[in-house]
Amino acid sequence: TGELIWTCDGLRHERGDLAYSSPVIAGDLCFVTGGFRGPAMAIRLGGTGNVTQHRRLWRTEKNPQSIGSGVYVSGVVYRPNADQRMSLQCIEIMTGKIRWSVPGKGHWGSVVMAGGLLYATDQQGRSVVFKPNPDKYEEVAVNPLEEPSNSTPAVSDGDLFIRTAGHIFCIGN
Repeated sequence: TGELIWTCDGLRHERGDLAYSSPVIAGDLCFVTGGFRGPAMAIRLGGTGNVTQHRRLWRTEKNPQSIGSGVYVSGVVYRPNADQRMSLQCIEIMTGKIRWSVPGKGHWGSVVMAGGLLYATDQQGRSVVFKPNPDKYEEVAVNPLEEPSNSTPAVSDGDLFIRTAGHIFCIGN
């Protein structure tokens, strides 16, 4: 019906009500990040009315600039950031604890998972492939596409599609 069921406070900050990335759903949990270095938080889904006091698990006030969306795998969210100092991060969804962060060229697109690996394309057009490991960043490959990109890789029938400023690449068998 479109009727509001519940709300949770916490993404609003001094720069406004900004959110660029999509929520990441993991079972009955929802991980969200506010835009322009805003807060991040996790909420246990369900309830009615304002659920902030009873269902919000944690909230961190300031985060790296987040535009792309993350991927949930086995208790953690792998999040891309536009901030070059913390370009990729692994965050425990239950606690908000950052398991690891790595510098890079900044990711505006989202992280995707295919074939047991995670993929992200940075703003320099480098396609980064890494393993979903909550204990450490394990890079499998970096593939330079030689053109800038702000896009998210797409996966279809075993092929990976990446859009850059001037081309669309299809990578597969």
